[in-house]
Amino acid sequence: MSTPAQEESAQGGDLATQLAKLAELHTAGGLTDAEFAAAKARILGGKSTVSLRTLSQWAYMLTFGALWGYATFGYTIKNSDGSTDTGELFLWVIMALIGSTLIGLKNHRIRDGRMRARITLSDGAVLAAALVLIAVLPSFIGMVKGLVLLVLFSAYLLWYFRTLGTLQEA
Repeated sequence: MSTPAQEESAQGGDLATQLAKLAELHTAGGLTDAEFAAAKARILGGKSTVSLRTLSQWAYMLTFGALWGYATFGYTIKNSDGSTDTGELFLWVIMALIGSTLIGLKNHRIRDGRMRARITLSDGAVLAAALVLIAVLPSFIGMVKGLVLLVLFSAYLLWYFRTLGTLQEA
């Protein structure tokens, strides 16, 4: 059975040596800043970190996609024998659960308390507005309802990513 020190040396030397080699490669132009940061994070923590922007993109894509899909296509599928299947409902629910969990994680990563509160309340407001629109607009205008939601989501995402840009610059 090998010890952690033996495993570490088998993987290319001690931590300081690995970091020094990585820094040399970065300085020589062999790695971009993002690649250097990801490789350094892997060496130090055993895993790479996901940027707040990427986490936000996935969170909103899944959450807004689930709401848009439900509003546009509904939750039933007509089978070839004429029966209906509610399989799409599970898809929308799972997407919304994963997306809303990611929204919570991304909001937790915002360090500025006032900005975190502002964005969290805005997330809740846009989701509540989407649910109201889904409930109020008649179901026979599915594509129109979907377009209304796309306008709402697009306006919100434009505001959010501009706010995120100013937050990261500060």
